[in-house]
Amino acid sequence: SPGAAGQVGTMNLVGDLAWSDLGEFRVHVDSGEADLAMIEGAAGLSGTLVLEQMPGARYVLGTTYSILTAETIASRFSPITGTDAGDGFGFVPIYDPHEVLVRVSLAGDADLDDHVSFADFLTLQANYLKPVVQHADGDFNGDGLVSLLDFTLLQTNFGRTADGFNAPTPEESAALAAFAASVPEPQAL
Repeated sequence: SPGAAGQVGTMNLVGDLAWSDLGEFRVHVDSGEADLAMIEGAAGLSGTLVLEQMPGARYVLGTTYSILTAETIASRFSPITGTDAGDGFGFVPIYDPHEVLVRVSLAGDADLDDHVSFADFLTLQANYLKPVVQHADGDFNGDGLVSLLDFTLLQTNFGRTADGFNAPTPEESAALAAFAASVPEPQAL
């Protein structure tokens, strides 16, 4: 973690850095800032990204935090823990060629358009029970699998927008209900 226990901080490293599959990158996320690792070299990502909320933090939809910069970034963290930002929000990692960002989004919003819509449901449905490492594929909780946990996050926020709520059409509601009915109970898996 770039910051000390319970504090947001910045860490500067000269040279390349590679995480192991068993390693973790712990990031404190506060209301207006987050830990930042600045690497003057290449970053090889692997292992777990652990996102930790700071006590009393309140998150704003659409806020983006830079958590890692490097000359080049290879691969992704997986799994990701601590994605629940409260109030129906989630932390979503975004990988650019030179930066890893964390964005506050609506839980269940696969395309990050600030609306949990039928398009997000179709993405989740297409990837259901498939191992993935991207939020954009429907892995809303960051565990590497599109599952009932992800569907529950989407279903809870379905129709929610940045400005309130857009009621789903009867056809959309019926499709969600049919999918929910087809998902076996956890004890049956």
